[in-house]
Amino acid sequence: MDVLIEPSCAFEAMGDDISRTVDYAEVALRIAALVGERPRRLIETLAVEIARMILNDFSARSTTVEIRKFILPTTDHVAVRFRLKSEDV
Repeated sequence: MDVLIEPSCAFEAMGDDISRTVDYAEVALRIAALVGERPRRLIETLAVEIARMILNDFSARSTTVEIRKFILPTTDHVAVRFRLKSEDV
């Protein structure tokens, strides 16, 4: 899984102050908790749930979630990618 997060605060405006960005360690913990809540049949469902959680619970302008699944013997993996912007939540 790859998760890209665009913080609400512009990079230049952060002033090297960690409190002005997203707590990425907390995001990782929350993703792990969300994944462990229940099984899902579709990785698309999980991608949407993760993206919504990030935008609802963290100071992010947008997020892109890519989930890879290693299930087909003749391919490296299959993947879905979902992008969500804060104005769409």
